Amino acid sequence: MLSSNKGFVKEGDLIMLYESFEKVHILKIKSGSVFIHRFGKFNHSDLIGKQFGTSVYAATGFLWLLPPSPDRWVFALTHRTQIMYAMDISFVILKMNLKAGFYVAEAGTGSGCLTTAMATVVGKTGKILTFEFNDVRAQKAREDFVVIGLDEVVTVTHRDVCKDGLLLPLSTESSTSTSTTNKGVRISEEELRIPTRHSSSATTTPTNYSTKVNNNNNN
Repeated sequence: MLSSNKGFVKEGDLIMLYESFEKVHILKIKSGSVFIHRFGKFNHSDLIGKQFGTSVYAATGFLWLLPPSPDRWVFALTHRTQIMYAMDISFVILKMNLKAGFYVAEAGTGSGCLTTAMATVVGKTGKILTFEFNDVRAQKAREDFVVIGLDEVVTVTHRDVCKDGLLLPLSTESSTSTSTTNKGVRISEEELRIPTRHSSSATTTPTNYSTKVNNNNNN
């Protein structure tokens, strides 16, 4: 998972090479591999043993060697949609009163910025169930979460929840007001009291399924 570890780079680590505010490169360290940049070549083997926070040089310039973290990931991922930045993400998480172990249902994965931040808060004891109506974006998001090690916390589902409602895993105390399928409990937008597609909210579901809901397409 994303971490703010301030130690030293090891084989297999996920690292960030910071170039500028809008240019952050993600690497998974593998001995023998080479990262080609406009400044020159950065050999992975040369990065092993380096301390995070130091600068690493190539022929014509240098990059900062940083550990991955949710706030930096915002600048590293591919912006498939308009995204949320750290200040807005922090406000949403605060208003949700999000904590470790929480289960979250998210309507609109988008680029995955908010999803990533929420996943680091709920941790391995929690779960993010995020739904994206665009199939291509959903698949790309799955790939991103594998790269950053959040695939065990985040489950991405291709589904238009504004049209078809959320599909949540069956719980032992599911509300009788929900309809069931062979995959889980379908909770409609009306039951969740989610506003229109273009608004944003974080509300507790009226069912016994303990989760928070965020309806936001700017992720």
